[in-house]
Amino acid sequence: MIVATAAALMLLASPAPPAPLIQAPAPAQATAVGLSIPAMASFLAAQGLTVGPVEQDGDRRFIAVADGPVRWVLFFQSCEGDVCSDLQFSFGFSNAGVTMDGVNRWNRERRFLKAFFEPGATPQAPAAAATQFDVLINGVQGVEQLADPLAVWRSSILEFPAVVISPAPAA
Repeated sequence: MIVATAAALMLLASPAPPAPLIQAPAPAQATAVGLSIPAMASFLAAQGLTVGPVEQDGDRRFIAVADGPVRWVLFFQSCEGDVCSDLQFSFGFSNAGVTMDGVNRWNRERRFLKAFFEPGATPQAPAAAATQFDVLINGVQGVEQLADPLAVWRSSILEFPAVVISPAPAA
């Protein structure tokens, strides 16, 4: 009896058992954040650019873009299906006047696009220069969020060759 009374007192003195946990609803199926490849291609075409079909090289998907005489490539990165959360604009060319000093000048003086130098494969082959621009995409703003990065890209690549091609040495 004493044991039963002590046990009853302990139960009365102990805090109430915790309320049952409210079970959270099952998480919604994750949706990809970013923009769809077709929506981005349509946006570029609406800006007056000629957009090629989506191509693939290994795991990398991309489209070739013509902006008048200038040709460049848009790589789709971090994609889930056709929805991608970042992009890489890419442009390159070869020319005998391309120098490492010119590419270094570009990287020193320009803020958003990074540039690379590639020496010619042979002494007779011209050197090459490439520039890239990485852009993060959010899932909130729609394709309009590409307007500013595209404007920066288009104006910068027009200036790129003049900066990375060093003038001919003075005679």
